[in-house]
Amino acid sequence: MYRRLSNSLPPDPEFPADLEKLGYFLNSDDEIRSIEDPTQFFEYFINRNERYNEKNREAMNILERLHALGIETLRLPLGTPSNKPHIPILVSRNISTRKRIILVIPEALQDLGIWAYRIIGSAGKDAMNRGSAVNFVKYVKNLGLHHAGNGVNEGDGGNDENTPGIIIANTGQLVWYRGGKRAVSFTTWDSLPRKSAVHGSMRIDDVRNRVPKNSSVKEHVKYIFEEILDNGEMVKKDIEVYVIGLSDGADEVVGDKLVF
Repeated sequence: MYRRLSNSLPPDPEFPADLEKLGYFLNSDDEIRSIEDPTQFFEYFINRNERYNEKNREAMNILERLHALGIETLRLPLGTPSNKPHIPILVSRNISTRKRIILVIPEALQDLGIWAYRIIGSAGKDAMNRGSAVNFVKYVKNLGLHHAGNGVNEGDGGNDENTPGIIIANTGQLVWYRGGKRAVSFTTWDSLPRKSAVHGSMRIDDVRNRVPKNSSVKEHVKYIFEEILDNGEMVKKDIEVYVIGLSDGADEVVGDKLVF
């Protein structure tokens, strides 16, 4: 009988969270192109193993663009330190002063601020912004600009009260990765580092890898309604709320007939 020693197993793949180190760059049309061959776009399917593909694509950092537009990261449950189990969501700066709020509840398969990776890595001008929440945030900021009739700086998040505030829920990243001190999606969890390329994924502990009051999409959406939208310290008491639900994100609102 033969056995293979663990030190002889193929190593787990590692990809730097940096487009340039992965061999890509952003051209003048904001498209991801290959440095080696600029006619080629971002290649997602680099391997038959889905884990390799997933680890490769997570180098795209959209949150920096959203932060530059005045969108901030808020940790749930409220008041949770950054090193304790929490779920990050995105909210407009000075959201407590807004008269109207647009709550976006995405589908439960995407990372925070992402609509579709396939669009981000595709051909076409402004692909990074179209495949994420960036263009949506810019559009909402323009609503306030047209309503108020005055200028709004790119980085102020549309500070005047006429600009609708934005809350983007995080229905996709509800698993707490203790080793990285961050919330991840099920897809990312399956792509976390392993002892080797052939070892199985880590088991998800229903207590240690979950976040209080945000362990499921249902709990997460409920928490936002009750602890943020119904919280006079967070938003105005007479706030108008408009809900945009995407795919199963809409089911959690309409299906449960939430009343706010």
